[in-house]
Amino acid sequence: MALERSSDDIADALGELLARARGADFYTLVDVLARWLPGEAPGGRGPASAESLRLLHDPALAFRATDVSEARARGERVELVTTFLGLTGVVSPLPSYVAEEVLQEDAQAPARRDFLDIFHHRLLSLLYRLVGKYDWSRQYVRGARDPWSQRVLALIARGDDDHFPAWRSLRLAPLLYARAPTAARLQVALADVLAPALDGATVSITQFVGAWVSFDSAQQMRLGVANTHLDSSALLGNQSYQCTSQFRVVLRPLSGESFRRFLPGGDQSRIIDAVIKAFSLDSHDYDIELVLAAGAAPPFSLAGVARSQLGLDTWLKGVTNCDTSVVVPRRRRAAPD
Repeated sequence: MALERSSDDIADALGELLARARGADFYTLVDVLARWLPGEAPGGRGPASAESLRLLHDPALAFRATDVSEARARGERVELVTTFLGLTGVVSPLPSYVAEEVLQEDAQAPARRDFLDIFHHRLLSLLYRLVGKYDWSRQYVRGARDPWSQRVLALIARGDDDHFPAWRSLRLAPLLYARAPTAARLQVALADVLAPALDGATVSITQFVGAWVSFDSAQQMRLGVANTHLDSSALLGNQSYQCTSQFRVVLRPLSGESFRRFLPGGDQSRIIDAVIKAFSLDSHDYDIELVLAAGAAPPFSLAGVARSQLGLDTWLKGVTNCDTSVVVPRRRRAAPD
Protein backbone atom coordinates (compact mmCIF):
# COMPACT_ATOMS: atom_id res chain seq x y z
CA MET A 1 0.00 0.00 0.00
CA ALA A 2 1.42 3.43 -0.91
CA LEU A 3 2.16 5.84 1.88
CA GLU A 4 0.25 9.12 2.01
CA ARG A 5 2.73 11.55 0.46
CA SER A 6 2.44 14.10 -2.32
CA SER A 7 3.27 12.89 -5.82
CA ASP A 8 6.18 15.35 -6.09
CA ASP A 9 7.74 14.13 -2.84
CA ILE A 10 7.41 10.51 -3.92
CA ALA A 11 8.87 11.25 -7.36
CA ASP A 12 11.89 13.04 -5.87
CA ALA A 13 12.50 10.37 -3.25
CA LEU A 14 12.00 7.60 -5.79
CA GLY A 15 14.47 9.16 -8.19
CA GLU A 16 17.10 9.40 -5.45
CA LEU A 17 16.41 5.84 -4.32
CA LEU A 18 16.72 4.42 -7.83
CA ALA A 19 19.98 6.28 -8.36
CA ARG A 20 21.45 4.59 -5.28
CA ALA A 21 19.79 1.20 -5.79
CA ARG A 22 22.89 -0.49 -7.17
CA GLY A 23 24.53 -0.74 -3.77
CA ALA A 24 21.37 -1.49 -1.81
CA ASP A 25 20.24 -4.73 -0.24
CA PHE A 26 17.62 -6.41 -2.43
CA TYR A 27 15.11 -7.16 0.33
CA THR A 28 15.37 -3.72 1.91
CA LEU A 29 14.99 -2.05 -1.47
CA VAL A 30 11.88 -4.08 -2.32
CA ASP A 31 10.45 -3.33 1.15
CA VAL A 32 10.77 0.41 0.59
CA LEU A 33 9.46 0.37 -2.97
CA ALA A 34 6.52 -1.89 -2.07
CA ARG A 35 5.44 0.61 0.60
CA TRP A 36 5.86 3.64 -1.64
CA LEU A 37 4.41 2.41 -4.89
CA PRO A 38 0.66 1.95 -5.45
CA GLY A 39 -0.78 -1.45 -6.18
CA GLU A 40 0.01 -4.88 -4.79
CA ALA A 41 3.37 -5.93 -3.35
CA PRO A 42 5.43 -8.53 -5.26
CA GLY A 43 4.39 -12.08 -4.44
CA GLY A 44 1.15 -10.92 -2.86
CA ARG A 45 -2.41 -11.76 -3.73
CA GLY A 46 -2.03 -10.18 -7.16
CA PRO A 47 -2.94 -10.18 -9.92
CA ALA A 48 0.53 -9.57 -11.35
CA SER A 49 -0.84 -6.80 -13.56
CA ALA A 50 -1.68 -4.84 -10.39
CA GLU A 51 1.93 -4.93 -9.15
CA SER A 52 3.87 -1.71 -9.72
CA LEU A 53 7.26 -3.33 -9.14
CA ARG A 54 8.77 -5.75 -11.66
CA LEU A 55 11.72 -7.98 -10.76
CA LEU A 56 13.95 -8.87 -13.71
CA HIS A 57 17.33 -10.58 -14.11
CA ASP A 58 20.60 -9.30 -15.57
CA PRO A 59 21.71 -11.49 -18.53
CA ALA A 60 25.32 -10.25 -18.36
CA LEU A 61 27.99 -12.95 -18.03
CA ALA A 62 30.23 -10.79 -15.86
CA PHE A 63 30.23 -11.31 -12.09
CA ARG A 64 28.29 -8.68 -10.15
CA ALA A 65 29.19 -7.81 -6.55
CA THR A 66 25.75 -6.39 -5.76
CA ASP A 67 22.21 -7.76 -5.54
CA VAL A 68 20.81 -5.16 -7.94
CA SER A 69 22.59 -4.12 -11.12
CA GLU A 70 20.04 -1.55 -12.29
CA ALA A 71 16.83 0.16 -11.21
CA ARG A 72 14.70 2.18 -13.58
CA ALA A 73 11.25 3.70 -13.87
CA ARG A 74 9.11 2.62 -16.82
CA GLY A 75 5.91 4.63 -16.91
CA GLU A 76 3.93 3.83 -13.79
CA ARG A 77 6.13 0.87 -12.94
CA VAL A 78 9.59 0.42 -11.46
CA GLU A 79 11.91 -2.33 -12.69
CA LEU A 80 14.68 -3.87 -10.58
CA VAL A 81 17.31 -5.87 -12.44
CA THR A 82 18.82 -8.46 -10.11
CA THR A 83 22.00 -10.55 -10.34
CA PHE A 84 20.99 -13.71 -8.47
CA LEU A 85 18.51 -16.58 -8.79
CA GLY A 86 18.14 -16.26 -12.55
CA LEU A 87 17.82 -18.48 -15.60
CA THR A 88 20.32 -16.37 -17.54
CA GLY A 89 23.59 -14.60 -16.84
CA VAL A 90 26.50 -15.89 -14.79
CA VAL A 91 24.23 -17.83 -12.38
CA SER A 92 22.23 -19.59 -15.11
CA PRO A 93 21.57 -23.32 -14.54
CA LEU A 94 20.94 -23.72 -18.30
CA PRO A 95 23.58 -24.59 -20.90
CA SER A 96 25.98 -21.70 -21.51
CA TYR A 97 24.91 -21.24 -25.13
CA VAL A 98 21.37 -20.38 -23.95
CA ALA A 99 22.71 -17.60 -21.70
CA GLU A 100 24.89 -16.34 -24.59
CA GLU A 101 21.94 -16.25 -27.00
CA VAL A 102 19.85 -14.24 -24.52
CA LEU A 103 22.73 -11.80 -24.00
CA GLN A 104 23.37 -11.31 -27.73
CA GLU A 105 19.77 -10.91 -28.92
CA ASP A 106 18.43 -7.60 -30.23
CA ALA A 107 18.13 -5.09 -27.36
CA GLN A 108 15.12 -3.46 -29.05
CA ALA A 109 13.14 -6.72 -29.18
CA PRO A 110 14.53 -9.12 -26.56
CA ALA A 111 11.90 -11.84 -26.97
CA ARG A 112 13.80 -14.55 -25.08
CA ARG A 113 14.71 -12.24 -22.23
CA ASP A 114 11.16 -10.91 -21.89
CA PHE A 115 9.82 -14.45 -21.85
CA LEU A 116 12.26 -15.61 -19.17
CA ASP A 117 11.63 -12.48 -17.11
CA ILE A 118 8.06 -13.70 -16.59
CA PHE A 119 9.54 -16.55 -14.56
CA HIS A 120 12.20 -14.33 -13.00
CA HIS A 121 9.56 -12.00 -11.63
CA ARG A 122 7.63 -14.87 -10.10
CA LEU A 123 10.71 -16.60 -8.66
CA LEU A 124 12.08 -13.43 -7.08
CA SER A 125 8.65 -12.42 -5.82
CA LEU A 126 8.20 -15.78 -4.08
CA LEU A 127 11.72 -15.52 -2.61
CA TYR A 128 10.93 -12.06 -1.26
CA ARG A 129 7.68 -13.31 0.20
CA LEU A 130 9.42 -16.36 1.74
CA VAL A 131 12.08 -14.26 3.47
CA GLY A 132 9.48 -11.78 4.70
CA LYS A 133 7.30 -14.58 6.06
CA TYR A 134 9.92 -15.42 8.69
CA ASP A 135 11.13 -11.87 9.30
CA TRP A 136 8.52 -10.09 11.38
CA SER A 137 10.31 -6.75 11.26
CA ARG A 138 9.91 -6.62 7.47
CA GLN A 139 6.18 -7.31 7.62
CA TYR A 140 5.33 -5.03 10.52
CA VAL A 141 2.85 -2.26 9.76
CA ARG A 142 2.34 0.69 12.09
CA GLY A 143 -0.56 0.02 14.42
CA ALA A 144 0.15 -3.74 14.39
CA ARG A 145 -2.15 -4.24 11.39
CA ASP A 146 0.10 -6.78 9.66
CA PRO A 147 -0.80 -10.51 9.67
CA TRP A 148 1.99 -11.60 12.03
CA SER A 149 1.11 -9.00 14.65
CA GLN A 150 -2.53 -10.02 14.48
CA ARG A 151 -1.57 -13.67 15.02
CA VAL A 152 0.52 -12.85 18.09
CA LEU A 153 -2.22 -10.65 19.53
CA ALA A 154 -4.68 -13.50 19.08
CA LEU A 155 -2.24 -15.89 20.76
CA ILE A 156 -2.03 -13.73 23.89
CA ALA A 157 -5.74 -12.83 23.71
CA ARG A 158 -5.10 -9.11 23.44
CA GLY A 159 -6.72 -6.40 21.37
CA ASP A 160 -6.29 -2.65 21.19
CA ASP A 161 -7.54 -0.07 23.67
CA ASP A 162 -6.72 3.49 24.68
CA HIS A 163 -4.54 2.64 27.69
CA PHE A 164 -2.93 -0.53 26.36
CA PRO A 165 -2.41 -0.26 22.58
CA ALA A 166 -1.56 -3.23 20.38
CA TRP A 167 2.11 -2.33 19.98
CA ARG A 168 2.54 -2.39 23.74
CA SER A 169 0.92 -5.83 23.94
CA LEU A 170 3.38 -7.06 21.32
CA ARG A 171 6.29 -5.64 23.28
CA LEU A 172 5.17 -7.51 26.39
CA ALA A 173 4.06 -10.67 24.56
CA PRO A 174 6.74 -12.94 26.14
CA LEU A 175 5.53 -11.89 29.60
CA LEU A 176 1.83 -12.03 28.79
CA TYR A 177 2.05 -15.48 27.19
CA ALA A 178 3.47 -17.11 30.33
CA ARG A 179 1.17 -19.72 31.82
CA ALA A 180 1.11 -18.25 35.32
CA PRO A 181 1.62 -14.52 36.00
CA THR A 182 4.23 -13.81 38.66
CA ALA A 183 5.22 -10.75 40.64
CA ALA A 184 8.56 -10.64 38.81
CA ARG A 185 6.90 -10.56 35.38
CA LEU A 186 4.41 -7.93 36.47
CA GLN A 187 7.23 -5.81 37.89
CA VAL A 188 9.19 -5.98 34.62
CA ALA A 189 6.09 -5.07 32.60
CA LEU A 190 5.16 -2.11 34.81
CA ALA A 191 8.74 -0.81 34.82
CA ASP A 192 8.80 -0.93 31.02
CA VAL A 193 5.38 0.65 30.45
CA LEU A 194 5.72 3.36 33.12
CA ALA A 195 9.36 4.24 32.37
CA PRO A 196 8.60 7.59 30.63
CA ALA A 197 6.56 8.82 33.62
CA LEU A 198 8.71 7.44 36.44
CA ASP A 199 11.52 9.97 35.95
CA GLY A 200 14.09 7.63 37.47
CA ALA A 201 11.83 6.03 40.08
CA THR A 202 11.69 2.26 40.51
CA VAL A 203 8.85 -0.25 40.56
CA SER A 204 8.51 -3.11 43.03
CA ILE A 205 5.75 -5.57 43.94
CA THR A 206 4.91 -6.43 47.55
CA GLN A 207 3.06 -9.73 47.86
CA PHE A 208 0.71 -10.96 50.59
CA VAL A 209 -0.39 -7.53 51.74
CA GLY A 210 -3.08 -8.20 54.33
CA ALA A 211 -6.42 -6.42 54.30
CA TRP A 212 -9.87 -6.59 55.82
CA VAL A 213 -12.31 -8.35 53.52
CA SER A 214 -16.04 -7.83 54.02
CA PHE A 215 -18.49 -10.73 53.98
CA ASP A 216 -21.53 -10.56 51.79
CA SER A 217 -24.83 -10.49 53.66
CA ALA A 218 -25.66 -13.95 52.33
CA GLN A 219 -22.50 -15.30 54.00
CA GLN A 220 -23.16 -13.83 57.45
CA MET A 221 -24.63 -15.96 60.24
CA ARG A 222 -28.30 -15.54 61.17
CA LEU A 223 -29.40 -17.72 64.08
CA GLY A 224 -32.08 -20.16 63.10
CA VAL A 225 -32.02 -18.96 59.49
CA ALA A 226 -28.68 -19.47 57.72
CA ASN A 227 -24.97 -20.19 58.23
CA THR A 228 -25.33 -21.62 61.76
CA HIS A 229 -23.27 -24.83 61.49
CA LEU A 230 -20.16 -24.70 63.68
CA ASP A 231 -16.89 -25.53 61.92
CA SER A 232 -18.67 -25.27 58.58
CA SER A 233 -20.62 -22.13 57.74
CA ALA A 234 -20.88 -20.17 60.98
CA LEU A 235 -19.09 -16.80 60.88
CA LEU A 236 -18.80 -14.20 63.61
CA GLY A 237 -18.73 -10.62 62.41
CA ASN A 238 -18.98 -9.13 58.95
CA GLN A 239 -15.32 -9.02 57.90
CA SER A 240 -12.08 -10.97 58.14
CA TYR A 241 -8.39 -10.12 57.88
CA GLN A 242 -6.74 -12.08 55.07
CA CYS A 243 -2.99 -12.02 54.51
CA THR A 244 -3.22 -13.30 50.93
CA SER A 245 -6.01 -11.04 49.78
CA GLN A 246 -4.01 -8.50 47.78
CA PHE A 247 -0.68 -7.25 46.49
CA ARG A 248 0.84 -3.79 46.31
CA VAL A 249 2.60 -1.87 43.55
CA VAL A 250 5.28 0.39 45.06
CA LEU A 251 6.72 3.34 43.13
CA ARG A 252 9.67 5.18 44.68
CA PRO A 253 11.00 7.84 44.85
CA LEU A 254 8.64 10.05 42.85
CA SER A 255 8.90 13.72 42.02
CA GLY A 256 5.94 15.97 42.72
CA GLU A 257 4.92 16.08 39.06
CA SER A 258 5.13 12.31 38.59
CA PHE A 259 3.29 11.74 41.88
CA ARG A 260 0.14 13.50 40.66
CA ARG A 261 0.06 11.43 37.47
CA PHE A 262 -0.30 8.23 39.50
CA LEU A 263 -3.13 9.49 41.71
CA PRO A 264 -6.74 8.41 40.98
CA GLY A 265 -7.84 10.14 37.80
CA GLY A 266 -4.27 10.51 36.56
CA ASP A 267 -3.24 9.11 33.20
CA GLN A 268 -0.66 6.71 34.65
CA SER A 269 -3.07 5.27 37.21
CA ARG A 270 -5.28 4.02 34.40
CA ILE A 271 -2.27 2.52 32.64
CA ILE A 272 -1.34 0.53 35.77
CA ASP A 273 -4.89 -0.83 35.88
CA ALA A 274 -4.65 -1.78 32.19
CA VAL A 275 -1.35 -3.64 32.68
CA ILE A 276 -2.68 -5.58 35.67
CA LYS A 277 -5.81 -6.46 33.70
CA ALA A 278 -3.66 -7.65 30.80
CA PHE A 279 -1.96 -10.08 33.17
CA SER A 280 -5.41 -11.39 34.18
CA LEU A 281 -4.84 -10.14 37.70
CA ASP A 282 -7.88 -7.87 37.78
CA SER A 283 -9.63 -10.44 39.98
CA HIS A 284 -7.11 -9.68 42.74
CA ASP A 285 -7.25 -6.80 45.17
CA TYR A 286 -4.32 -4.43 44.85
CA ASP A 287 -3.27 -0.97 45.81
CA ILE A 288 -0.56 1.46 44.77
CA GLU A 289 1.96 2.90 47.20
CA LEU A 290 3.38 6.20 46.00
CA VAL A 291 6.56 7.21 47.80
CA LEU A 292 7.49 10.87 47.36
CA ALA A 293 11.14 11.82 47.48
CA ALA A 294 12.27 13.93 50.41
CA GLY A 295 11.12 17.51 49.94
CA ALA A 296 8.98 16.65 46.89
CA ALA A 297 5.55 16.85 48.58
CA PRO A 298 3.42 19.34 46.61
CA PRO A 299 2.17 22.42 48.47
CA PHE A 300 -1.39 22.59 49.73
CA SER A 301 -3.77 24.13 47.19
CA LEU A 302 -7.55 24.65 47.26
CA ALA A 303 -8.00 25.95 43.72
CA GLY A 304 -6.66 25.49 40.23
CA VAL A 305 -6.01 22.42 38.14
CA ALA A 306 -3.56 20.97 40.69
CA ARG A 307 -5.80 21.44 43.69
CA SER A 308 -5.16 19.10 46.60
CA GLN A 309 -7.23 15.99 47.32
CA LEU A 310 -7.93 15.16 50.95
CA GLY A 311 -6.28 11.95 52.02
CA LEU A 312 -4.06 11.76 48.94
CA ASP A 313 -1.89 14.81 48.41
CA THR A 314 -2.87 17.19 51.18
CA TRP A 315 -0.15 18.35 53.55
CA LEU A 316 -0.21 21.48 55.67
CA LYS A 317 3.51 21.77 55.11
CA GLY A 318 4.74 21.36 51.56
CA VAL A 319 8.37 20.56 52.38
CA THR A 320 9.37 17.37 54.20
CA ASN A 321 12.80 16.09 55.18
CA CYS A 322 12.00 12.41 54.60
CA ASP A 323 10.18 10.23 52.10
CA THR A 324 6.39 10.56 52.20
CA SER A 325 4.23 7.54 51.42
CA VAL A 326 0.63 7.47 50.19
CA VAL A 327 -1.31 4.23 49.65
CA VAL A 328 -4.00 4.42 46.99
CA PRO A 329 -6.50 1.51 47.04
CA ARG A 330 -7.53 0.46 43.56
CA ARG A 331 -9.95 -2.45 44.01
CA ARG A 332 -11.88 -4.09 46.82
CA ARG A 333 -13.93 -7.25 46.59
CA ALA A 334 -16.17 -9.23 48.86
CA ALA A 335 -14.92 -12.32 50.63
CA PRO A 336 -14.87 -15.50 48.52
CA ASP A 337 -17.61 -18.06 48.89
